[in-house]
Amino acid sequence: MKKSVLILCMVLIGVQFPMRVGRTGDSAQVVVYYFHGQYRCTSCVRLEKLTKKAVASKFSREIARGDVMFRSINIDDTKNAHFLSDYRLSAKSVVLSKVVRGREVKWKNLLRILDYLKDEKMYVKYIRDEVLGLMAR
Repeated sequence: MKKSVLILCMVLIGVQFPMRVGRTGDSAQVVVYYFHGQYRCTSCVRLEKLTKKAVASKFSREIARGDVMFRSINIDDTKNAHFLSDYRLSAKSVVLSKVVRGREVKWKNLLRILDYLKDEKMYVKYIRDEVLGLMAR
């Protein structure tokens, strides 16, 4: 019984205080978030596909080292609702987050993703350039 209560307390603490994104070392990590709703149109699916492709194709070494990661987040899920205010989201979005020692130090909402939706080459370049820019700051 005591063991069950202890496990329950640990689970509840984990829900109240989720683990931080990123590593605990001194090096920075860039998290590439794609935020979407429960129901997705063709453009929404394409945005996620192109964002994943841009990150995977341009940052494979950084992904292997843990310096870059991609996360797809359903903002209609109540546990993710905080992202709406955290990043002031109003639509499908790609947000870059720079994390140092487990804490977010800088973020940027990539507002031009729809401008390049029909041009895969330019979309990938846009994502790559923005990630590199955030890594350099």
